[in-house]
Amino acid sequence: IGFAMCALKTIVVDNGSDRIKWGYAGQPNSLQTIGNYIAKPKGEKRNYVGNVESAKSKFGIFFRRPFDRGYPINWDAEKEIWDEAFGASIVPSETQILLTEPLFNPESVKKVQNEMIFEDYGFQAMHLTSAPVLSLFNGKTDQNLGEGFADSPCQLIVDSGYSFTHVVPFFDGQKINHGIKRINVGGKTLTNALKEAISFRQWNVMEETYLVNLIKEKLCYVSLNFLEELEGCRVKGPKNKVAVEYVLPDYINHHEGYVLDRNNHPVDAEGKKIDLQVLKMNNERITIPELLFNPSYTGVPQAGIAETIVQSVESCHNDMHGPLYANILVTGGCSLFPGFKDRLYQEVRRLVPQQYEVNIHVPQDPTTYAWQGGCKFSSQPDWKKHVVTKAEYQEKGHLLCSRRFFN
Repeated sequence: IGFAMCALKTIVVDNGSDRIKWGYAGQPNSLQTIGNYIAKPKGEKRNYVGNVESAKSKFGIFFRRPFDRGYPINWDAEKEIWDEAFGASIVPSETQILLTEPLFNPESVKKVQNEMIFEDYGFQAMHLTSAPVLSLFNGKTDQNLGEGFADSPCQLIVDSGYSFTHVVPFFDGQKINHGIKRINVGGKTLTNALKEAISFRQWNVMEETYLVNLIKEKLCYVSLNFLEELEGCRVKGPKNKVAVEYVLPDYINHHEGYVLDRNNHPVDAEGKKIDLQVLKMNNERITIPELLFNPSYTGVPQAGIAETIVQSVESCHNDMHGPLYANILVTGGCSLFPGFKDRLYQEVRRLVPQQYEVNIHVPQDPTTYAWQGGCKFSSQPDWKKHVVTKAEYQEKGHLLCSRRFFN
């Protein structure tokens, strides 16, 4: 069995709610990403599986996702997306898989997932884990984080993704389950909030999820002094440093839109300004990402990321508080907002006693950090001890997977 396991290729799949990151272990250049959705633009008959960017029109796109509130619920849709992603490039009978799943994934979901891996696809072996575990493994070998992170027995992973944000404390490489905290705010919440704000004030964009998500990623940022900048948004004219004008796409010449240069308005052949469909973005640029730090602004009765970090640490043993605050690693797409790291440090430092050192690390590419950790983990010499083989699954079934991948 050991020789056969060594001969198998290993595919690492970070199965996120918004995007799937996958590639072969030991081959960093093999990384590919695909959207975890099936999209149908308005007026088109064709569905676009995981790649709406290739659509001729991006108007009124409807998304069907296999995940809801962070958990997989539609395995038929998920299989269609996996088939599109893997195609003929993967031969399951010659491959083992490392797959991520959500924290506290229900057993009923895991059972269907195992059946899909071993029975529908026929992979020869599987290891099941969560993205924060892989991020931690990557962080312990990441020289950019410094020796202190790897040498400490305690680390705190903050995973702020599409569906929600998790704060996960670790001791000696193991999750402290009673210390895990979840905030029901992620990229999806922010996009929906921006859709409502724009639709209420200017244009009806409730069906333009793709466009609004692009605007959010291009224009929104985390303010280091929220109330002061919010007051500055009241100012009109050039003195308002927050407000920008975004030219909406006409779906003929451009499909994504662009930021309008105030000093260089497009003109026609006669020198007259061209009439453009412009969206004015003012306080929305800072109020939308602010929901990560104050979810109550949108009606979610939960603490923000900084308060949740403190709650998570406080639920652990007193001797662990210092090392946890000193080794905070943030991953996930929401950490890409400009100013996120500085604001999070500012908020946590304000809440934490002065005798504790606070260090916050955000990797260069926080969205693929867990996948990179999976590649490193599956290349370990003792990797075969951590998998369930197809033969073992056929003999002992789902119960073996539950026991082996318990934590």
